[in-house]
Amino acid sequence: MASLCFKKSYPNGDWELLNISFINPCTRFNIDLCQVLIAKSEKLNEIIFAFQGYVYPDQIKIFANLTFDNFIPWIFDGNGRGYGKVISDFSEASEAVWNSHVKDVLNKYSDYSITFTGHSLGGSIAPLIALKTKLFGFNQSIKVYTFGEPRAGDFEWAKTFQAKIPQAYRVVHSSDLLPHMPVCQRLFSGTCNNNLGYPYHQPQEIWYNDYLMSDGKYKICDILNGEDPNCSNSIPETQFNKNLIEWQGFDMQMRYYGQRLYDYGNAGCEDLLDNHSKLVYFVIVVLSKV
Repeated sequence: MASLCFKKSYPNGDWELLNISFINPCTRFNIDLCQVLIAKSEKLNEIIFAFQGYVYPDQIKIFANLTFDNFIPWIFDGNGRGYGKVISDFSEASEAVWNSHVKDVLNKYSDYSITFTGHSLGGSIAPLIALKTKLFGFNQSIKVYTFGEPRAGDFEWAKTFQAKIPQAYRVVHSSDLLPHMPVCQRLFSGTCNNNLGYPYHQPQEIWYNDYLMSDGKYKICDILNGEDPNCSNSIPETQFNKNLIEWQGFDMQMRYYGQRLYDYGNAGCEDLLDNHSKLVYFVIVVLSKV
């Protein structure tokens, strides 16, 4: 199914599936469904790393209340230099996939451009891997596209990411709950705390304040501030609480561009939506089965 989705998304790319593997360890919320998919297009001179992983409905309330204690310093080099703090689960998962899959591919295809993408929890792993790629001195052109990404790090980490990875886009579906988790300031909406060690998104948010995510109905948010108060943070707290009770927020998490991602991917992306960015299909691909 993954091959079918790639061919429909990029019919002229001649994509080769290099690997699709489980990520171990995954997060405490998702024991067996975190995956990485790696594909290569010699014709386009591009490598795609796509990450999958999502929170089940009965785990959302636990995930929402992750606190300062769940954040650890993001230190990865021999000099012990840190770049803010990140959620420990995401850090462990990104380290595992970096060591098992990513660094070898980057070394082998050092002249290829790189795209990192992911949905839900996979959306939080993708920017961690992308920033590590940059800080380790890989010179490839790097782009990041995530969908329904929870907060991965704190304000210092987000500012480092913004400075190092300018081509990064974080798509949010209306009042999808997970992009507002872990909560900041003990609320889903409003202004987030930029004190170090507290959850804070990296930019740039692309917000579709529309359930169907209709073509063109999106807002390009602040390029410097990942917690733009005029984008999805402007949704009333009452709406987020209603979504949490009625599971509507979970439905938005699993339905992007009018398609329920898991079902659509497993069906081989039969109904290709030509009016949307083709990059959404990398998310669908990673939710597919080979």
